[in-house]
Amino acid sequence: MNKILRVLSMACLALGLGACGDLPLIKQDSAAGSSRLLTKQSGTESVQLREARMLAETKDENLIFFDNGSLEINAEGRNKLSRHVARLKADEKLQLILLSQTGDQGSTSYNLAIAEKQADAVYKWLRAAGVPAGQLRRYPVGGEKLASPCVSEYCQQRMRRVELRYA
Repeated sequence: MNKILRVLSMACLALGLGACGDLPLIKQDSAAGSSRLLTKQSGTESVQLREARMLAETKDENLIFFDNGSLEINAEGRNKLSRHVARLKADEKLQLILLSQTGDQGSTSYNLAIAEKQADAVYKWLRAAGVPAGQLRRYPVGGEKLASPCVSEYCQQRMRRVELRYA
């Protein structure tokens, strides 16, 4: 938890400094546990910083990840969903939105079709676990809502997901 807060605070600081023209950006070096300065001219590193910010904005407990080309919910995803099932059954007034995203690779129509199938897989799993259909809403967006394109394989893998949001 402390590491997450440190990374988030560094990302916020870097974003604030990045908005100030030619001031340097600060990047957390996770391997060494230290920070280093970056210049705005470093295109690759600024893309990495945008990816880090985009990935840090989501809670892992609310994300169900999919392998490339797969619609199978893995054991970790099933464990997360089980905890959400308990919460939904405990409060019948809760609504859960299944926001399905993909990476930015492939055509818009392909990504949207994959996002729909991912949302359907999670929806069917939750329904089979006893969650009433009235508590669930599917919202596939594919890669359309990404703040910036993913460059790294890690980012692309993290975008193949269904995000669980309570309304």
